[in-house]
Amino acid sequence: MHTVPSQSRAEDIMIADHDDGIRGMLAEFLSDEGYQVRQTPNGSAVLRAIADHPPALLLLDLLLPIVSGKEVLAQVQAAEQDIPVILLTTAFTSAEQGTQRYGVACIVKPFDLDELLDCVEQYLPHE
Repeated sequence: MHTVPSQSRAEDIMIADHDDGIRGMLAEFLSDEGYQVRQTPNGSAVLRAIADHPPALLLLDLLLPIVSGKEVLAQVQAAEQDIPVILLTTAFTSAEQGTQRYGVACIVKPFDLDELLDCVEQYLPHE
């Protein structure tokens, strides 16, 4: 079990998921862990938010409406903004399949929150 830090972390995590429940649960969990969290429900909102203020980490659902998560990922990678991305998806039976296909970290839904936090901390370690 992870402990809640006493101070807020500077890292800003953007959660982009079409499912309000998953997005809200992740936002609450990561906020409780001390991260600054932003949420977006669709791909066009993600791209606007990244253009205005790039996050330190993007948790990205592949099934976003308006602009798909695949297209968001392609645009983030093409822009070479150096934003780490963790895909959240049901499209694969293993994280390795997603990582091999897209070249970024992948967590298959449903996921364990401690597993997700471990992955987040690989990109945004404790100070």
